[in-house]
Amino acid sequence: MICDAGGGLTIGNGVTISLLGPNSCIASLASGTLTMNKNLTINNGLIRINQNSQANINNSMTFSGNSYLKVDPGATLKMGTGTNLTFNSNASLEVIGTPTNNARFTSADGTPNRKDWGTIFLYGNNNRVEYCVIEGSDWGLKFYGPSSGNVVRNCTFRQNDQAVRMEYTDADVTNCLIENNRHAFVLINNTSQYGNIYLDGNTVRNNDRDGIYAVTSVADVFRSTLDNNGTANTSTYNGIYAITSSDVALGLRNWNQNLVCSGGFNTIKNSHGTGVYVNISSLVLLGDKTGSSLPSYRAGNNAVHNNGTYSGTFSGKEVYNLTGTTVQANKIYWNGTPTSAKFSGPIDYAEWLTSPPSGSCNPPTLVYSPNNGEAKIEAPAQDIFTMGDEDTNLKRALIDSLRAVIAHRPASVEAGEALQIIFSYIRTDWENKLGERQGIYAYLSSLERAYRQLALGKRAKQLMIIERLGQNDFAAAMTLAQNALSDFSGELRQETMSLLIMLLMRTGNVAQAQQLFEIYKVDYPAASSMQELLQGMFNHIAHDLANAVPLSGGLSRPSLDHRRAQTEIPAEFSLAQNFPNPFNPATAIRFALPRQGKVVLQIFNTRGEQVRTLLSEIKPAGEHTVLWNGKNNRGDVAASGIYFYQFTYLPLESPENTIIRRGKMSLVQ
Repeated sequence: MICDAGGGLTIGNGVTISLLGPNSCIASLASGTLTMNKNLTINNGLIRINQNSQANINNSMTFSGNSYLKVDPGATLKMGTGTNLTFNSNASLEVIGTPTNNARFTSADGTPNRKDWGTIFLYGNNNRVEYCVIEGSDWGLKFYGPSSGNVVRNCTFRQNDQAVRMEYTDADVTNCLIENNRHAFVLINNTSQYGNIYLDGNTVRNNDRDGIYAVTSVADVFRSTLDNNGTANTSTYNGIYAITSSDVALGLRNWNQNLVCSGGFNTIKNSHGTGVYVNISSLVLLGDKTGSSLPSYRAGNNAVHNNGTYSGTFSGKEVYNLTGTTVQANKIYWNGTPTSAKFSGPIDYAEWLTSPPSGSCNPPTLVYSPNNGEAKIEAPAQDIFTMGDEDTNLKRALIDSLRAVIAHRPASVEAGEALQIIFSYIRTDWENKLGERQGIYAYLSSLERAYRQLALGKRAKQLMIIERLGQNDFAAAMTLAQNALSDFSGELRQETMSLLIMLLMRTGNVAQAQQLFEIYKVDYPAASSMQELLQGMFNHIAHDLANAVPLSGGLSRPSLDHRRAQTEIPAEFSLAQNFPNPFNPATAIRFALPRQGKVVLQIFNTRGEQVRTLLSEIKPAGEHTVLWNGKNNRGDVAASGIYFYQFTYLPLESPENTIIRRGKMSLVQ
């Protein structure tokens, strides 16, 4: 190979490159040009794009083993249409530019537009990207784990479909400019098992969709500005969008730091939608709890104003809360006196700031408005506090008091709110200083059993799913989610179904995920944002499963073995209960055949009248799924009620062994 040689190097079609050792390399120095015209896999080798060099990447490259790509200051990688860079297993990316000489990933013609090229897939640990420009991609950087130790600093992302996407990982993104993308930050299933997402000092502006889109993710946001996001005025277009048991703090909660500024010092302004959108089961810590000086609350000292600029549901709204848990929003600068017209849902905003927070540890004057409407001036809050045993003891005392609320008033709204806060504290206790991590699942399970018919029991069941996911127990999480679909309704069911689809994908059950997704689209046609998100995941899932690290906890990464397992012949016949059940408007019926045979599947009403014949044909051995859309043989929508499905199986080799099975299901229109 060529190492540290000037001039140019072209790898053309029909050329095979084999790098066999950790010192193997291909390099181009200053003014040199490296051109890749062939899909290339690098195993245990190095490609280095030296200072001020150019690499024309006309086809995709995959780095495996202990390989890595090193990009020096001023280097430019011009990416061809659809070209991806994939770093799997132990491979890594190291991009080290300088403040005056950034490295650059851009379109081949140098005039970047969204989706000109593909994605930088990062499946391993300790990837480092600093002083870099990424523009014109599909998904600029995609971190997909389990992985950790990933760092992105001082980078610019523009004209990408998605700038930074993180799934099942932890990462620090600091001092970056993220502008004029369709999506900015997309965070999916980043739970405490992998750590949290830390966003510090970023400027996120002028993006079509939300500044931060969080699904089942834990994130801390600090010293960042989210300005004029949601410019497309479609789907989701907010400053922060938190759904499906996300936990976002606009401030620090890292217990490892000795000195922490008392607040977040973030600014969220000019969002076309609301500034902060919190959907059912999620939690956003925006400000302090009223009257509290507890170090347990480390948000506050944020500015949220002039959001809801687009006419419609979010017009003029700073915070839009669809949960039953109060959003703590004290010590916030609202650019004037806040009124209820600025908010939707339970918001605690009794204390506010009269001027924007300045600096990182110097909060301005605080105004407090009690119930009688009279205002008074208080001294500035303590700007720095020490965290440690005091903080831990305060949290323990608060958890005890919240558990007492649950025990004495389980049917109250406050009980559900108390449980959400307890779970947040324990979920984000990375070092288990509270000593609660091992017992939280048993506590949630006891509440679910005792109060199954109450909102508290349903909330506990949903948090059980999130806790199993956080412990990387995907099998248990999926079982809980599947069972919950028959108990949940409304948005709680919708969120659980979308999470189950994601978990099925992550564990390689792609066919089942696709079937459930078809049901989701029928049940929730207005959920365009989540449908778009899930479809994007389906588009990438084959690539993800082939390259991601194995899952811990006894679940291995499904790759070729997964595909082979799916084609194994079942040992015996089986007919599963339809799923979901009850359903509206569609449900799936799964069955497994040990041998090829004639299959007849019919739907009957309670009077024994045939409603629909779903199947009457020969099917090969294997697993099969049939969807019923709730319509009869004439195409009319069936009425609500109980229905029976009858399954007849005649093995072609032994028709005398005919099997007839029946199941019961409920259609709710």
